[in-house]
Amino acid sequence: MSISDWFFFVLTVLIGLASGSFANVCILRIPADLSIVFPASHCFSCGKALLYRDNIPLLSYVLLRAKCRWCAAPISPRYPLIEFLTCASFTGIYLKFGASLPILVYCLLALDLIIASGIDWDHLWIPRFLSTPGTVLGFVWATLVWFFEWPGEWIVSTPWDALLGAFVGGGVIYLVRLGANWYYNRYRNYSIYKENEEDRIETMGLGDVDLMLLIGMFIGWDLALLTIFLGSLFGSLFGLVTRFCGYKLIKIPFGPYLALGAYLCLLWGYDLIHWYFSGLFF
Repeated sequence: MSISDWFFFVLTVLIGLASGSFANVCILRIPADLSIVFPASHCFSCGKALLYRDNIPLLSYVLLRAKCRWCAAPISPRYPLIEFLTCASFTGIYLKFGASLPILVYCLLALDLIIASGIDWDHLWIPRFLSTPGTVLGFVWATLVWFFEWPGEWIVSTPWDALLGAFVGGGVIYLVRLGANWYYNRYRNYSIYKENEEDRIETMGLGDVDLMLLIGMFIGWDLALLTIFLGSLFGSLFGLVTRFCGYKLIKIPFGPYLALGAYLCLLWGYDLIHWYFSGLFF
């Protein structure tokens, strides 16, 4: 790697760590309907504001020994975990696309997916404003890339491919949602369904549909289908592992697994497709 490569690599790592800290704020405050700007970062146990040296991603957690400086309340390991995951995701995107325009777009997409996943993990809910504006911007961006012929390793480079990706990604998840809701309420929840249709159970929320619209807009229809497959696979494996360990989860958030599948497709999607079909036919 040249000096410029190292510079952009270190810059990506630092931006990734800072973005991870921002993601923590969003995941914590958005569901509580709090501002993500004010007040400044503070301890939720004693309410005291954090010093600047206590707000350094990853490093402060280690220096403080996972405790608040003021009240010694424990700091959740989720904070450094999300900071690390965000940094790692940004770094992976840089190593894939290099110092180019696509890295800015795909890092923003990764950050959005991390925030949506964190909220969905905690609350089984994905705020629509995390997906719908991004979907619109994804279409606008694909149109600009196509019209001005901007250079770069774009996964989706025309507005038609972006629209098709959103239609396939969101449409497939919506059809799965309809089928799952019908089956569960018609057969598994039959007595309640017959007595009162207001007691119908939603097996999948519309937030997952919105999320796949966003993902499909950026990675196209073929990788959107692969994302759904990978997300279903990871979610099923998680459910099996937790059940094997003695935990019976009633509801499992789907958003984090769709986000993980989308990230893998972003980096190695076509390699996975080529590997699968080359092994299948040869």
